[in-house]
Amino acid sequence: MKKLKVNLHLIEACNYRCRHCFAHFDKHNVLTPETWINIIDNAVASGMVTSFNFAGGEPLLYPHLTSLAEYANSLGCKCSVITNGSCIDEEWIKNNVSLFTTIGFSLDSFFPDTLRKIGRCDTNGRVLDLDRIKEIFTLIKKYNPSIKIKVNTVVSAINKDETPGELIRKHDLPVDRWKILRMSPFENDRFSNKDITVTDEEYTEYITRNLSAFGINTISEKVLYNTDAGMEIVCESNLNGTYIMIDAGGYLVDDTKNSNYVRVINCADTPFSDGISKLTFDSEIYEARYKK
Repeated sequence: MKKLKVNLHLIEACNYRCRHCFAHFDKHNVLTPETWINIIDNAVASGMVTSFNFAGGEPLLYPHLTSLAEYANSLGCKCSVITNGSCIDEEWIKNNVSLFTTIGFSLDSFFPDTLRKIGRCDTNGRVLDLDRIKEIFTLIKKYNPSIKIKVNTVVSAINKDETPGELIRKHDLPVDRWKILRMSPFENDRFSNKDITVTDEEYTEYITRNLSAFGINTISEKVLYNTDAGMEIVCESNLNGTYIMIDAGGYLVDDTKNSNYVRVINCADTPFSDGISKLTFDSEIYEARYKK
């Protein structure tokens, strides 16, 4: 198995309310940076972890994101972050892009009406439109030409008929990796997204249409596709058991038991390797998304 990447969900708070969002954990107090440093140390000490992805909620709302990324870098770990992009400006880019090998953006559509239907907007209905996306991507590459820009798109009943691949190509967006994810259904006493799920056929049609925008006309069971422009496209219809996630309370969680997350261990006080041994984890699918 390759060395592992761990997703640290630093905070549940988010300024968007996306209908499909899978980051609905139990409510926790926001952990101190000292606790997260302890968790990072624990993961690295296992000898299994060499990179961290900072997630949320919206991780840029966590006030100590920068210091945690600096600390993980000091241990020789690679860092990435996945954001909705709304909190990013040139000052943030200038001061932070050197800390990350990849910055990922959750972009489910380029159409404002669709984004508002999804809930990918603030309370005033402001969205990250195409012009702003182009500006942000250009600034990121300006301050760190070697950084990779990733786009995550979650396919739901709201955006299933769109072809963002055409716009990525038309506007020559500097996207290194595009991950197309099928929405995962979740339901508990405070959240449900089951009304916007997509069928197998709808997801396959979305994949086929968007791969075709890059001249890829042969669809197979594989996860990773490479375009002539050098962009990787990762297609994942089932996310369960293929990511290693630590929730905002510091718990390693398992998403294969039911439609919610099940805590495995508290990573602040239990050896990380103990948790991995108890976690339902599909290493083959995990590695497939990185194979050329």
